[in-house]
Amino acid sequence: MTPRRGWGRLLVLAAVAFVLQATLAEAVRVGTAWPDFCLAAVMLAALRSGGRAAGACGLGLGLAVDLFAGRWLGLHAAVWGAVGYAFGRLAAPFDERSRVVAFLGTGLGAAVAWLLEAAFVAVEARSVDVYAVLAQLLPHAAVTAALAALAAPWDLGLPPRAQAEADRMATIRLWLGSPHRG
Repeated sequence: MTPRRGWGRLLVLAAVAFVLQATLAEAVRVGTAWPDFCLAAVMLAALRSGGRAAGACGLGLGLAVDLFAGRWLGLHAAVWGAVGYAFGRLAAPFDERSRVVAFLGTGLGAAVAWLLEAAFVAVEARSVDVYAVLAQLLPHAAVTAALAALAAPWDLGLPPRAQAEADRMATIRLWLGSPHRG
């Protein structure tokens, strides 16, 4: 699989997640929580393709969500990029199709992302209601984690981590050996 093909599939996954987030997230609400399709896509990219791909997916999806929301440009991009990259690095020794790893990793990633976003909002508002943050954070993280756990065993067309690393190394070797480096 060529590196461009793997990134193309990641782009398709991100686009589908963004459309689902913009259209269906409110409709599939469970109590007060709704699944975060975009964050689940970032975490699945981390599980399947590693930290580099997940970081790029998180930055791109986060920026799209920030532009769509029209507030705090770059907040989701920074948070999701960092959380996706970190989970991709931490998940390397685990099975990439494991529902348990997807559930626990996405739940933790969603909780960290929400806490970072809540901290930013609290700094801007100069106050924070910890109970309100936790009351939203825990169900939201659980629903998003359940979504990622359901999708974990599916073949999403993303390159496996080993293939993604081999593609990255091939690209580096190609660039280093090319007389036209630009």
